[in-house]
Amino acid sequence: MDLNWKSLHALLPNCILVSKALLAIIVVDIAISVSASFIIDDDWYFERFLSFSKYEKNKKSRYHQIVNKFFSGEFPLAYDKESGWVNQAGYKDGQWVTCSLGSRVPVEMRGKDIISQANQNDDLIFLLGSSVVGGHGTGHGYEDTPGYYLNGRGYKTLDFGTAVYSIDQSFTYYKNNLAEYKPKVLVVGIHHSVEAISNMFIPLVNHDLSIPLMKPAYDLSGDQLIKHLPPVEAQHAGDNIGKVSALEKGDSQYYKYMLYKRLSLLPISDFLRNVILRVDANFYYDVDEYQDAVALQQHFMKEFVALADERGAEVIFVKFETLYDMEVSPLKQLFNRYAYKNKNKRHTELLKQTPFNILYTSDIFADTGKPASHFFIEGDGLHLTSHANDLLAKKLVEEVERLKSVKRLH
Repeated sequence: MDLNWKSLHALLPNCILVSKALLAIIVVDIAISVSASFIIDDDWYFERFLSFSKYEKNKKSRYHQIVNKFFSGEFPLAYDKESGWVNQAGYKDGQWVTCSLGSRVPVEMRGKDIISQANQNDDLIFLLGSSVVGGHGTGHGYEDTPGYYLNGRGYKTLDFGTAVYSIDQSFTYYKNNLAEYKPKVLVVGIHHSVEAISNMFIPLVNHDLSIPLMKPAYDLSGDQLIKHLPPVEAQHAGDNIGKVSALEKGDSQYYKYMLYKRLSLLPISDFLRNVILRVDANFYYDVDEYQDAVALQQHFMKEFVALADERGAEVIFVKFETLYDMEVSPLKQLFNRYAYKNKNKRHTELLKQTPFNILYTSDIFADTGKPASHFFIEGDGLHLTSHANDLLAKKLVEEVERLKSVKRLH
C-alpha cells in the first residue's frame, strides 16, 4: 500500500485516540496505586515488600526463613546488639571455619586456641570490613583470600570480614570485641556507599532480601554522633507495623519503602518506581547531603585511628571500588559530562583531603595495565578474583613494611 501525506493525515485522529487511551491507562494505573496506599495499611504493604526481591523475581522471598534461622543461631551470621550481626562462631564452609571471635581460619585450625596464638605474634594483622576485604565471593575458598596471601608472606592474619558491613559496624565490632588484642595493623575496608551508615534495614538499600538484617543507624549533628536503634524485637516477633514505625524515624533509606508503597501496586506504577530509583542511583544525588554522609564515614575513620593508636596499632584503610566504578564506557563519559553524578569520584576526592592512610584498589589494579574486568569475579563486579586479592596482599605488605620503617626512624 502506497502511503502519502494525505493517508498519513487520515491516520492522525486514530493516533491521537490511541495516545489518549494510553495516557488514560497510565493515569488510572498511577491513581489507583497511589490511592490504595492511603487505604491499605503498612502491615500488608511491608509484608508484600518482604515477599518479592529485586534479585528473586516472581519467587517468594526466603525472608522469614532467613530471619528465623538468624535468631535461632542456624545462620552463618549471628545477632550482635552493637554491630547488628557478626560472623557465627564455629561456622564451617568448605575449606574454612570461623573461630570463637568470628575470624575465618583454615579448617584444620578448628578447635585450636587461635586468638591466644595470634596475640603472641609480632606480625599480627586484623582484617575488618565487608565480604570484599575478606575475599568472600562466588567460588572462593580460603586459599583465594587476602588473609591467606598475607599469611603466606609471613604475617599472622585474622579475617573478620562480614557480609555487607559498613564502617560503623567494623568500628563497633573492633571496639567491643577485638580492642583487647594486640594486632600491629588493622586493615579496614571502606566503600563509597556511605548512606549505609545511616541505614537500619539492609533491604531498603537495594531490595536484596538475601541478607534481610538490621543494625543501628547513625547521624551527625555537628560533632555529636546520634544513634538510632533498629526494631530488632519487632523483626523477631514479625511485627511489620513496629518495624515500619521505627524505620520511618531512623532509617535514611526509608523513602524507598514509601516509594514502593505509593508506586508498586500496578505494572505501570511499578515501572515508574524503578525508573525513579535508577535515576536516583545513577543520575542525580544531593551533593551537600552526600558530603555530609561522607563526613559521617570520616568520623568513624577518625574514631578507628584514635582507638587503634591507644592500643599501639596502625590503621590502613582500603577503598574498594566496583567494576561499574572503574569501567568508563563512552556512554558513561557522556553522562558524566551532562547528567551522571559520579559519587565514587567525589568520594575519592573527599578522602584524599584527609590525613588517613588509604589504599585505593583502582590504583593498585591500574598499575598492572590490565583491564578492570580482569580483577573481578565474572558476573559479580564487586568481589575480587584470587589474583586481585594476591595483588592487594602484596600492596598491604609493602605498606606495613613502610610503616615499620617509619617507626624505626622515630
